[in-house]
Formats: sequence, structure tokens, C-alpha cells
Amino acid sequence: MSYYSDCLDKFNALPEDIKDDIGGFAALEKISQIENAYGVKLKFLVILVAIGELALVDIPEYLNKKDGIDLVKGEEIKKDLVNGVFQPLITNDIDEFALVSQRIRKYFKNRLLEVLSGDDALKEVINEDLPNLFALEEDVILSVDELLKILLANQEKLTGKAFLLDGKLAEPTAANWLKDFIKKAGTGMVDNLVISKYVIDSENGKKIDEAEKRIILNLLTIYRNVKFFPDAFGDAPFASWQIIPVSSVEIIKEMPVIKHETAAELKSQLPPRTSATAATPGISADNSSELERLKTMAEKYPPNSLSRKAIVEEIKKLEKK
Repeated sequence: MSYYSDCLDKFNALPEDIKDDIGGFAALEKISQIENAYGVKLKFLVILVAIGELALVDIPEYLNKKDGIDLVKGEEIKKDLVNGVFQPLITNDIDEFALVSQRIRKYFKNRLLEVLSGDDALKEVINEDLPNLFALEEDVILSVDELLKILLANQEKLTGKAFLLDGKLAEPTAANWLKDFIKKAGTGMVDNLVISKYVIDSENGKKIDEAEKRIILNLLTIYRNVKFFPDAFGDAPFASWQIIPVSSVEIIKEMPVIKHETAAELKSQLPPRTSATAATPGISADNSSELERLKTMAEKYPPNSLSRKAIVEEIKKLEKK
């Protein structure tokens, strides 16, 4: 997968309300106005900021390196983008880390099932950001304690079978699954064997099918990883830490081994995250094949979407070469 495709996939994995805020009709109009005012294309830049690939503070240097725009003008463009495009998501005194925090809060409050059962691209985006957020000490930044409270209070239904809590029928919500698990496993640190035994052998776990078992396995693993962060990862390299299991952790029936999926191996297949000093995304030397690839990619997105407009801009640039 190319860097460009990877960024588009990450953007399209964002919650719909966020995509609407920064990629809907009103936002696209504002982006076009800013582009016309400064004579520069900004749609892909907006996608990079939205997925956390480019920090707001790095926009001026990014534009300077990519389009030769002086830093003073770049600051003006950044200010216009913040006020006109990113303002629905942030306030004037919140930096890009708060923007990422807000995005992750929405995932865990309103789209938890999607996080637990979604594709690995979505999980990797969150896994890259959470450890960095947890290291900060700002009121507006998502903390370990806050995320744990969100999980324990989540009322999204995760499974379909009858669910018992303290011997009484209850809704099979994330909060109730966690309450039942804590009653049986206690509040201390648990390994993957304890989690697997609960999913396989508990009264509620026996009722659900394999797909739902994976969902609950992921829920309990996230709970453990958040509550005992960073101790839950033991001596594992930082690059392999996965608060959200990628490709789902294995259901263990015998050995009490904590399994750490190798996120570093997945990330090694992708180019490094964009920064002001990193090389800017580019087009391959083979213009003809790259044009066909981009045109095929563009057809996957609605005509007026931010993703498609960003691809069309890249096509036009390539056609001029």
C-alpha cells in the first residue's frame, strides 16, 4: 500500500461526524476559499492533520518545504485553516494533542464496537496516539484514568445473547461485561490466560459465538492494558505496545502467555510519519502507471468527498509533469 493510500484509508476510518466536520460540503467550501486566497492546494494537508500525520504547528514548515511558501504566509494559512476548518473540533487554547484526544474519546464513547471489531488500520491509528497522550499532563489531554472511566461506563451493546449480572438479566453492554469480569477475576493485574478462561468458561462467555468472543476478548484486553498502563506490557519493546489488540489476541487455553502482536513489523511496511523535516509525499517516477493507480483510487470515493478531491489534485499535478 502506498503512503498516499494509507493516509486516505486512515482518514476514511475516522468517525463520520469528524469526517463531516472537516471534509463535508461546508468545510470543502472553506478549504477552496483558502486555497484560492493563497494559490496553494490544501486538501491533502487537511487529511494529514485530521489523521494526526501532520501537527498543526508544523503546517508552515510543511508548506515551505512542499510548495515554497514563506513561513509568515504559512502561519497565515495555518490560522485560516484552524479558524475555518478545524475550529469545530478544537478551541483556541487546545493544541493538536487535544484534537487527537477528542477524536479518541468519540471512538470509545460512541463507536466502541467498531474499535473492538474494526479493521487493523483503525486500531493502529489509535495505538500510535494513546501512549503519547498518556505521557502528557494537561487537563484537555486524554488520560489513563479518563479512558478507564469511559470504558467502565460505556453502554453500547456488544453481544446478542441473554446476559446475567449478579444472577439477574442485564443488557450485554461493555460496562456490564467489564463488571462481570471484574467480579470473577478481581481488580488486580491479569494475564491473557485469565482473560481467555473467562471468555471461554464463564456463564456469559459460553453463550456467545466465536466472533463475539473475539469482541469481548479485545474489550477485556484493552481494559487490562489501560488500567495497568504501562506495566501491562512488561519488558516488550515500546514499538510493539498495542493497547488495542491488532488482528485480535489469541484465545489461550493452556499456557499463561501474554501475547504482544508485532506492531513494529506492520509499521515497518509504511513510510515514516510526516513532519516538517520529513520528505513530502510524492509521485513515483512511472507517471503512467501512477496516474492509472490514482484514477482507480479516486473512483472508490464519492465525487464531492475530501478524499476524492485530494486525489484529483494529485492527478492534475502528475499530468503537468
